[in-house]
Amino acid sequence: MKTTSFTIYPQKKTFGKGNNTYIGLGWAIIEDGSFTLLTHDGGTGGFTSILMLDKNLKKGIIVLSNVDKYTQETSQLCNSLFLNKAN
Repeated sequence: MKTTSFTIYPQKKTFGKGNNTYIGLGWAIIEDGSFTLLTHDGGTGGFTSILMLDKNLKKGIIVLSNVDKYTQETSQLCNSLFLNKAN
C-alpha cells in the first residue's frame, strides 16, 4: 500500500452527521472553514482512549486512561489539551 493511500482513505467521508461533522472509516471528521479535525475514541477492558488530529496544522493529541468506560471528563481533558496545543 502506498503512503498516500493510507493518508487519504481514513479521511474519506462516508456519511454526514450534520453540523459540519462526517464519518469516514471509523473516524469523526469535523470541518469548519480553515480546519479539518479527525477524531476517534473508544475503550475496552477497563481502558479508554481519544485521539484528535488537526489535519492542516499536522498536530495531534492522544489521551489514554484507565477508566472502565468512556467519560465526559476524558473527552473534556482531550479537548482542553488539544486547544492548548493547537494555539
